[in-house]
Amino acid sequence: MSLDNTARLLERAASRISVFLHAIGGITLVLLMLLTAADVGMRYLLNRPISGAYELSMFMMAIVVAFGVGYCATRNDHVKVEILVGALSPRARAVVESVTWFLSMVFLALVTWQSALYSTTVYHDGTTSPDLLVPTFPFIGVIAVGAAVVSLVFLAQFLDAVSRALKGGK
Repeated sequence: MSLDNTARLLERAASRISVFLHAIGGITLVLLMLLTAADVGMRYLLNRPISGAYELSMFMMAIVVAFGVGYCATRNDHVKVEILVGALSPRARAVVESVTWFLSMVFLALVTWQSALYSTTVYHDGTTSPDLLVPTFPFIGVIAVGAAVVSLVFLAQFLDAVSRALKGGK
């Protein structure tokens, strides 16, 4: 299997996974919005805030961000600064991009690994949130899953950049 085909296969797989996770993140964002509105309304109208709303908001934000980053990466919507790279030849640009994607992939793979390890440690320690006593390990695991998807996307982009570099940047 060629680098192009492998890159496309990985990109399709990462895209499908990230679309599913993005939908979960979107639903979570709506729930977060409703929770926040209800908490503010109850706080100011009835002087009765929702107990644990702050903790739930933190957990929900972990889901929204971790599951949204992969979708952003599959759509290539993340921030790039191309001032210097834009002036390079197509082949040199592909070489620089391959190095950048490789380093990014390695970094996200390390984030995935360490988040998974930390989630396991927190699970065995029985760590919970202070007010609601919700176990925290699943939300750390969510970060590991989100980082794994981004790492997969970066692997596909790395292989694509290497393929372009080998073909002369085309």
